[in-house]
Amino acid sequence: ISRIKSSVGEHANIQSLVLHEVITDMALALKLEGLFKAYTDFVFDLGMTPGFNTCNFAYLINKFKEWQVDLRKVTIVAPFNQVGFQMNPSIKECEKALASLPEPRVIAVSVLAAGYLPLKEAAEYVVALPNIKGVAIGVSKESHANETFKFFRKAFEGTLADGE
Repeated sequence: ISRIKSSVGEHANIQSLVLHEVITDMALALKLEGLFKAYTDFVFDLGMTPGFNTCNFAYLINKFKEWQVDLRKVTIVAPFNQVGFQMNPSIKECEKALASLPEPRVIAVSVLAAGYLPLKEAAEYVVALPNIKGVAIGVSKESHANETFKFFRKAFEGTLADGE
């Protein structure tokens, strides 16, 4: 964090620190409750929001509830798409866990299912979900970025035209 702040300068505004998916899911599989609590406390002490990237969304939500992790104070990054790509254990369980959250604190990834889904279908699905705070989408070209980000911005604002 200090290296990021030093390279950006005094205008650095890091709001959240997200634990890598491999670490999150391994700690989850090993039921390392103490690691999650220590990480959460550490990030809070830095004045930021702790985040967790996972491909086991429903299991993470259930464990956090069991471990009494306040889901209103953490951000979770997880796959959400209409074909269930990377959504473990199932699309149904992930949607159910998402709907159970007290407020929007989830950033959806893999919304295009690795390029399998067209923009319109992907956007319609993710925008209709409850408790999605935003999306993170990978792109390979500037033109692709402009098209994709513009499309999803319109979808979240509710300004998509029928022909788009």
